[in-house]
Amino acid sequence: GATNGIDRSYDGKRLDGGSLISFYSLVDDERFAIQGREPISEEEIIPLGIKNLVEGDNEYKISIENVEGRLESSEIFLVDKVLDVEHDLSNGEYRFNSEQGVFNTRFELVLKTDLIDYSMGEELIITKKEVNSVLFTTSYNSIISNVEILDLLGRQLYDIEIDELLSGTERFNIDQIKNSIIIVKATLADGKVLTKKVIF
Repeated sequence: GATNGIDRSYDGKRLDGGSLISFYSLVDDERFAIQGREPISEEEIIPLGIKNLVEGDNEYKISIENVEGRLESSEIFLVDKVLDVEHDLSNGEYRFNSEQGVFNTRFELVLKTDLIDYSMGEELIITKKEVNSVLFTTSYNSIISNVEILDLLGRQLYDIEIDELLSGTERFNIDQIKNSIIIVKATLADGKVLTKKVIF
């Protein structure tokens, strides 16, 4: 699963590709365009950097196009440490001026969320990835520790231990339960249980 550090399977480094302006997050001074992260804690601070090759002192803007998951119930602030400004991006874009150069200490993204019980309304997501491969996740990316697959009489067909931090895959022969209605029971790391009835 993703961590707040460098994860080669989840993160994507920022490649300039001839762009005059690059905006990126920073992990150990490395630049990333895509950064997988752990579930949001009560408050998180993400360092941001900007590389500006445009000559002169020009105006730019930073905004959020859309959010999903836990970010929908979070406050998202952009901190401009040069101007000592904390701007709520949920209320609109942030405008600022910048000269040419690389600025890796000017901005921070601050995420603030209430620690509510996300098990309310949380759903188990089951995705067929390829032949004999299934991905188990939840709508809030909770940690899954175990998955049981039962028939409609409650008899256990599979008992799957998952080692991944945020999600898990387990390869098994789905031909044995093809075109059958089964019950998938997922136990989360905090002990909560999610169930879902599906047709394989």
